[in-house]
Amino acid sequence: MRSPCNPAWLALLCAGCHADVFDADARLSEQISTVVQVDWQPLGGGSAWVEFGSLLAFDRRTPEVADGPGRSAALLLGLRPLEEVQYRVVGLVDGQRIEGRAHSIQTMGLPADIPDPRLLSSDADFDGYVLTTLYAADTWVVLLDSQAQVVWYHRLGEGLTTVSAAQAMGGGALRFLVADEEHAEDAGALSTVSMAGEELGSVGLELAHHDFVQHADGSLAWLAMDLRDTEEWGPVVGDQVLSMDSEGRVSSLFSVWDQLDPDLGDALDSGFYPQGQDWTHGNGLSWDADRETYLLTLGGVDRVLEVDSAGQVLMDMGPDTFEFSPADAGFDDIGYGPHAGRWTEDDALLLFHNTTSGESPYSRVLELDVDSDVAQAELSWSFDAQQQWLTRYMGSAQRLPDGSTFTSWGSAGMLVLVDPKGEASWVASAPTSLGNSTVLDDLYSD
Repeated sequence: MRSPCNPAWLALLCAGCHADVFDADARLSEQISTVVQVDWQPLGGGSAWVEFGSLLAFDRRTPEVADGPGRSAALLLGLRPLEEVQYRVVGLVDGQRIEGRAHSIQTMGLPADIPDPRLLSSDADFDGYVLTTLYAADTWVVLLDSQAQVVWYHRLGEGLTTVSAAQAMGGGALRFLVADEEHAEDAGALSTVSMAGEELGSVGLELAHHDFVQHADGSLAWLAMDLRDTEEWGPVVGDQVLSMDSEGRVSSLFSVWDQLDPDLGDALDSGFYPQGQDWTHGNGLSWDADRETYLLTLGGVDRVLEVDSAGQVLMDMGPDTFEFSPADAGFDDIGYGPHAGRWTEDDALLLFHNTTSGESPYSRVLELDVDSDVAQAELSWSFDAQQQWLTRYMGSAQRLPDGSTFTSWGSAGMLVLVDPKGEASWVASAPTSLGNSTVLDDLYSD
């Protein structure tokens, strides 16, 4: 017979009474009004988690945590502003499920100056969360739920901005590349913020802008300015990929100066960088673990480069280097075109394409079947939102596991989920421009 002095056994005896066997307590995060922190007294010798939801549904749960020293804790994530939340702690001791008493807590409203996106239409069962950036008087990194409501937010400091955000390796936090808003200073850094809203520190990234990659071994890579003086054009800002190993050592992996010759006769935005004329205008960097290569999108010269981990260029796709089929699937000779390129699981190239050419220019999402050995690309799929939006800056696309494609339309402020048939099944609008956007299935893990 068990000793009644065993705390877990006492909890089992009391599980049917009205007292809360876990002595659970909850409070709102000091930084984020839609995040709830729950802590409780462990029973001893087991594990526990929190089940939560609205109207006693308890349809969501936190990850399981083992008993530890002191009180155990978990975060309730994905909650909407002014939402009444029901929660209970559930434990597992010696194979026995023990339910704590149900409690409730209400989230608070959002900061008054945060932009407020709106869901315009929804014909899909979209359960993910959208990680994106909203640009207003301040820059906000946010998470939106399936109703396009802000459920997590972080305000960047004055004069700072970001285009690219991602879950930290292992989950539990978000990371974003922070740069100077006016591109005037070498202020690049990778900031990490916990899901509770606590700033966990930052790592300085030399000359960083637009995009970064984090690797499982702790190393990083990012797009960086590469400013050089030229005899014909004066100071010119190109792009390079810098990397930092897990020990903090920085090296240059690749520079566009080693692949291309500057020609700024048709430059669109020579004032983008105050240090010199904007040339290649790198806007996207991604890593494909299977191919072990990086993809760079260079909007200023309408090019997509594939570079291996040694810095060797494996593909140079552009209007004068590739044959496209059909011809209008190709890039323009001018136009800040390709953005945020990624390889799909089928080794097709998915990217967002902006253009300024033609009488009625519009932006598109393109999927191209690529044969880099013969420099040919064939259009296999595209989405143009009925040719209605021209995204003059930014834009991204992500292929989801069910075959749908999530698209973000930068300066147009639109988010669109496109089903495998090519139909817009979920559409939201923001009253401001958007950074690159990513769908997260789980807020608790990467």
